[in-house]
Amino acid sequence: MKILINNQERIFEDGITLEEAVKAVKPNAKGLAAALNNRVVKRADWSKTFLHDNDNILIISAVCGG
Repeated sequence: MKILINNQERIFEDGITLEEAVKAVKPNAKGLAAALNNRVVKRADWSKTFLHDNDNILIISAVCGG
């Protein structure tokens, strides 16, 4: 299935979770937030959130600074 992650098309097998997709792109998932189809998903729900063809994921990294 096709998933858009940060505006880049990626191909995954059916049944993948948001957590698995994020880890495929960002193996060290500390300090990240994810939105699925323009809705932020709580990190605790990533492993329970299954993806579908043509979903759109935005991964955001926390940045320190002033």
